[in-house]
Amino acid sequence: MTTPFGMGPPGAPDLGALLQRLGRLMSSGSAGPVDWTGAERTALDTIRRLDHPLVSAEDERDVVSVMTTAQVWLDEACALPALTTGARAWTPTQWLTGTLPAWRVIIEPVAAKVSAGTTDLFTGSDLAELGFAPPGLPGLGGGDLPPGAAEQMNGMLAVLMSALRPLAAVMFGAQVGQALGQMSGEVMSGGDIGLSITADHVPTLIPFGIERFGAGLDVEPLQIVHYVAVREAARERLFTAAPWLTARTRDAMAEYAGGLTVDVAAIREALTSIDPGRPEMMAEALGSGLLQPQVTPAQQALLVRIETLIALAEGWCDVVVAKAAGDRLPALPRLTEAMRRRRAAGGPAEKAFRALVGLELRPRRLREAARLWSLIGHAQGDTARDELWRHPDLVPDAADLDDPDAFLAGLGRG
Repeated sequence: MTTPFGMGPPGAPDLGALLQRLGRLMSSGSAGPVDWTGAERTALDTIRRLDHPLVSAEDERDVVSVMTTAQVWLDEACALPALTTGARAWTPTQWLTGTLPAWRVIIEPVAAKVSAGTTDLFTGSDLAELGFAPPGLPGLGGGDLPPGAAEQMNGMLAVLMSALRPLAAVMFGAQVGQALGQMSGEVMSGGDIGLSITADHVPTLIPFGIERFGAGLDVEPLQIVHYVAVREAARERLFTAAPWLTARTRDAMAEYAGGLTVDVAAIREALTSIDPGRPEMMAEALGSGLLQPQVTPAQQALLVRIETLIALAEGWCDVVVAKAAGDRLPALPRLTEAMRRRRAAGGPAEKAFRALVGLELRPRRLREAARLWSLIGHAQGDTARDELWRHPDLVPDAADLDDPDAFLAGLGRG
């Protein structure tokens, strides 16, 4: 398990750009936990290097056609209703701008908690211990310092503290932007990370990402597009039929963020070693993971809950897609194996949650979830299987993935 914001840009960050952003944030006084303007700019710079083509009118027509076919196939494989919202094709840039509001909801609770850890880094007793207290202030000591030295040191510390939060926002923004920019070039559809992150639930395909996924597979391109379309349509059916799924996952992420703590002692130690005349030392300290939160057993339990919800959704999609496309796509076994390798190596979903939330999405759990949904479908039929999504209390949990026979037995008694 990793900690959030653990993946920075490769190599040293552009210190000049970071300091410019810091100056603008401090002068505006409006810095939040993440510098989203900087994040979007970093992401767009990364996407521009992909040199992706624009979506043509022909691309749009092809996506609508293939998604219409996907919906027909799904009607025979699941009981969740078809969508009536059409379909669309997006470029990586459109994916970024279309999903950025959802990323703010997902990321900000974690970033806010980490940033809040910088507010009360130095209590009065801490200042006295470190020699930063002005002489004569009740309870703080500091009388052994030369005249004027304590005030000067406190002034230096105040400058550091006033810069810390906006600088953290700038650093977080750079890391978020880098992660989202990389994902923009890899995602194949709107729901490729296992959550609904588009506001309108319109099934969305990204031709650029699909083409990159299919490179080297030796599979007819149209089969690949059909495979991705069926997966996307299945996900959006699920997210629409079970709106609680996204809400509960995000609530668990927010609860996880609420219990995070930062190593205040380590931050104090790092700050007191920073030379005020070398502002790059602050950026280096933050970039090294100084503000990464500590994950407690309670947070670990929440991460397991989040992982299980995402695994259940993706496992259900695996089962439904296999049934919907199994007799229609001869290359389905190869495509399924390619998707498995993508997850194991760290696809967009895995990278997103590992870098931005600290969640390790283990492929083993996805396979276990798919097996359980398959067993339920064989035992009680597709309708009974899909009815479980009506309420969060009905769906399996982590213990059920460990013991699917017990869950099936409970369904039989129900």
